[in-house]
Amino acid sequence: MHERVPAASSSTEFSEDVSLARRAFEGEPSARHALLLRLTFIRARLRVRNRAMGYPFGVSDLEDLEQDVMLRVLQSLPRFLGRSSLQTWAGRMCEYSMIDLLRQRRRAARTDWIDDRLILAQSDACQLERASLSAALEALAREGPQADLWLVVLHARDRVTFETIARREQSTPGAIKARYYRALVRLRALLERA
Repeated sequence: MHERVPAASSSTEFSEDVSLARRAFEGEPSARHALLLRLTFIRARLRVRNRAMGYPFGVSDLEDLEQDVMLRVLQSLPRFLGRSSLQTWAGRMCEYSMIDLLRQRRRAARTDWIDDRLILAQSDACQLERASLSAALEALAREGPQADLWLVVLHARDRVTFETIARREQSTPGAIKARYYRALVRLRALLERA
């Protein structure tokens, strides 16, 4: 049988990083300066990850991500426990920030088209679009309550938040979002047929 090798003690291995993080959070100027010097790798890390991901972000996106990561790191200093080096910990925050931004963009892409269709439907100059949207909404309504058309109306048209809808329905925001996106998929399919 193989014996487990005990992990290195995090309290000794990265204790200098933990001490630096604590002192910087408490406002010690020399510690803050040393911390900022240690975090200068963030810009390069974001560029390398951007290249590895196929360049999904532009220069301004990377600058925004750099600021976002720096803020996350500085706000999270009290939670840094030293289980890894400060650079590894901050590097993971780089990746999390990039993933978060990609997810936000995917979510926006999934819902942008419905907002465009609703704006067009409200315009007198777009009767054809209004007719096809009305037909799709009627077809979705005929599918019954499982279609969750009312979620699309409340969130996309009336701008009611998922949290508010969840409270009203005695559900979780995540469950409401899932139902909303399923209704959007049905509505999109109906619009494409119309």
